[in-house]
Amino acid sequence: MLDLSNQMEALRDEVAAMRGQGEALARDLADMQRNQEGTTPVADERLRSTESTKVTVDGKEFVAEPAETQQFDVALVALRQGEVAQAQADLVSFIKHYPQSGYKSSALF
Repeated sequence: MLDLSNQMEALRDEVAAMRGQGEALARDLADMQRNQEGTTPVADERLRSTESTKVTVDGKEFVAEPAETQQFDVALVALRQGEVAQAQADLVSFIKHYPQSGYKSSALF
């Protein structure tokens, strides 16, 4: 009986130690998440700026690099602002840089 009582006491001590470790790990995790909250959007934005994305233009769907999309958008902005010569130059440059682009038919138009 004394032996069983000692075993139970040892198990209680072990359970208490495990609870303490669990609480410490939970606290550490919460601290890490709080510290990471400020950096995650920056890292996500960096990743997004280098990832190719799926684009739909005139009913056609294709994958475009961020630089490709940005260069095409710059040309469109110039066109919308009435800067026809600049837009034309930008679109010609775009087609030279991205001859296989899904934007090509729109750029030629």
